[in-house]
Amino acid sequence: MGQGQGKQSMKDIKHFCKIFEYALSITANIRCLAALFTIAAFLAACQPNSTTTAPEPSLTQPAQPNPKSTSPHSQLIKELTETVELAIKTGIDADEFQTGSKRFNSEWAAGSYQMAVLGMGQRIIANPELKPLLLPLMEKAIAQLLTPKLNQFGTDAWQEEGLTTLNANNGHAYLGYTNLALSMLRFIEPKNQFADMSDSLTQALVQRTIAAPHAILETYPNEAYPVDHAAVLASIALHEQALNRTEHQELLRSQVRHFSEHFVDSNSGLVYQAVDATTGTATDLPRASGTALAVYFLSFIELDTSLELSEQLFTALINHQKTQRMGFSGILEYPRGTIGIGDVDSGELIEGVSPSATMFAIAGAQTFQASALTQDLLQSIQFFRNPPSFLTAQLSSSLSSHFDGPLDEAILLAMLTSRPQPTRMPIE
Repeated sequence: MGQGQGKQSMKDIKHFCKIFEYALSITANIRCLAALFTIAAFLAACQPNSTTTAPEPSLTQPAQPNPKSTSPHSQLIKELTETVELAIKTGIDADEFQTGSKRFNSEWAAGSYQMAVLGMGQRIIANPELKPLLLPLMEKAIAQLLTPKLNQFGTDAWQEEGLTTLNANNGHAYLGYTNLALSMLRFIEPKNQFADMSDSLTQALVQRTIAAPHAILETYPNEAYPVDHAAVLASIALHEQALNRTEHQELLRSQVRHFSEHFVDSNSGLVYQAVDATTGTATDLPRASGTALAVYFLSFIELDTSLELSEQLFTALINHQKTQRMGFSGILEYPRGTIGIGDVDSGELIEGVSPSATMFAIAGAQTFQASALTQDLLQSIQFFRNPPSFLTAQLSSSLSSHFDGPLDEAILLAMLTSRPQPTRMPIE
C-alpha cells in the first residue's frame, strides 16, 4: 500500500467510525453485532499488511511436529498472567460481574480463580522455573475458591454446603471445577496445604460418580450438564496423575465411553448442553460452548478413549462449527440450520458465533497443535479484547464489552497454555 493510499485508508476508517458511533447513539442495541463485524472487515481490509492470511487448518493433512520452542504467544501469556496476578492479589468479587443473576455472578467469580489456577499451573509445567513466582498465587487463589462466600451459590441451590457435606449424596458437580484446580495444585506441589481437601473432595466425587444411575452428577437440583461432569472426571484423573496412581482408570474409562455414547449428538458431533440426570436423556440442544470446554477437560484424562473423544469433539467443532464473518474466524454456537439464542454459557451471539466457544476452542487448537487455528481464533478475540487505538472511546467500549473482566482473562490464559498432546500428530 502506498503512502497516499495509507493516509486515505485512515481517513476512511475514522469517517466510518464516526458514522457507526452515530448509529450507536440512536439505537438501544449498542452491541449491533453485524455492524461490529463490518467494522472488523473494513479495518482488516485497510491494514497495510492485510494482503496475506494464515492458511486454513486441514484435519486431513497433519503437519510434522515442530521442535519444542518458546510459545509464539509468550508476550500475551505474560500479560495475561500479570493481569490475573493482580486480580488474585486484590480479590475477585461476584459484584464485579453483571450477568443479571446472583448465582451466575458468583459462578463467574469462582470460575475466575479456578481458571487462573489452571493457567498458572500449565505455565509451570511448561516452564518449571516459574514455580517460585506462580505457586504462591495458585495457593492464594485456591484459598479464596474454598471460602463459604464464594461457594454460596451452591449452598443456596442445594440448601447445604458442598465442601462440608462430602459424605452426602447430592451431586454438587460444580465442585468438579474446584477439584480440578486442587488437582492441578497437587500436580505442581503434591504436599501442599490443601492436600487433605483435595483427597477428600476427589473421593467424594468418585463415590458420587459410581452411584450416579446415568453416569452424570447434577450440578444443581434437577440440573445436569455434561461439560460439568467432564470437569469432575478431569479432576479425578489429574489427582491420580499427581499421586502417580491408577486405581480409578476403569471408572474413568467407562465414564468416558458412556459420555461418548450418550452425551454427544450423532448428527452434529457436539455435546448436549444439558441432560436429565434421572433418565440420561438430553434436555437441551447440542452446543459448541460446552463442547469446546469439554475438549479441554477431556484432555486431562490420559487414556486413549478420552484423548480420542477429545480429538473427535474438536474435529466436529472445526469441520462443522468454524466459520468466518467478514474475515474473522469464530465458532458457531448451534449446529448449522439450528436457530438459538445466546445465554450465560455462550455469551451474546455475534451472527451465531459464540464468544465463549471461540475462546474455549483455543484450548483444543493448542492441545492438538493446530497453530494456524490458534492464531485465527486469537485474532478474533484480540480484536474485541483490545480494539484499535484510533477508535473513539464509545466505539472501543462497545467492542470490548464482549471481552471484559477477570474471568475472560483467566480463561484465555488457561486456554492458551493448554498442554499439547505429544502422542498426537498436530492438526493443521
